[in-house]
Amino acid sequence: MRRRLLTTMAVVCFSILSLPLTASASPVLTESGTALAIGASIKATNTGGFAFRYSNNELWGECTSAELKGTVGKNSGTSVLVEVPLGGAVFAGTGFNGVCTSQSGPFEVVLLNKLCLSSTSEDQFWFTGCGNNVELRVGGASAYCKYQFVGKTTTFSINTDLTWNLFSQPLTLVESHNKICPLLNLFADFDVTTTNGSTVLVS
Repeated sequence: MRRRLLTTMAVVCFSILSLPLTASASPVLTESGTALAIGASIKATNTGGFAFRYSNNELWGECTSAELKGTVGKNSGTSVLVEVPLGGAVFAGTGFNGVCTSQSGPFEVVLLNKLCLSSTSEDQFWFTGCGNNVELRVGGASAYCKYQFVGKTTTFSINTDLTWNLFSQPLTLVESHNKICPLLNLFADFDVTTTNGSTVLVS
């Protein structure tokens, strides 16, 4: 009797382990209940500042405006991918000619490679450089700091408006060019819509 019970339990455990792992399926990006097509254009607009802070949370510098424009590369139900090309990320601030401002003076933020936002889980997106680290140039043309990161967004919920949030994302300093470069963390919050302003949901 005991042997039969153990055999039955083993069969049940094997059956459970063999079930499809639907809980790990990726969300689908939708607009008005319809899945966004491959190649669909979307944009992410910051809410609040695109901020650089020291490890003690003191503000070093901020761009008051940040916008990412990209296209849907995957939206299959097992993986989601949004690609932002070079030139698709624009940052601005309250400084002269609309540049960002900091304790060290005005500065520009330039994305140096293509940006990929991808998800294969239910509640998070990754910010990557599409197979590489994300690279940012912070400063001017002749004096700048180059930083890298690969970041994971804060969690989101299914059937809600899509947002991308980076909270205290460490930046790795990889190059200092005619400039003293502090060690910084990045804070950013984006609402995601189609380019005509329609809400994008994760379903």
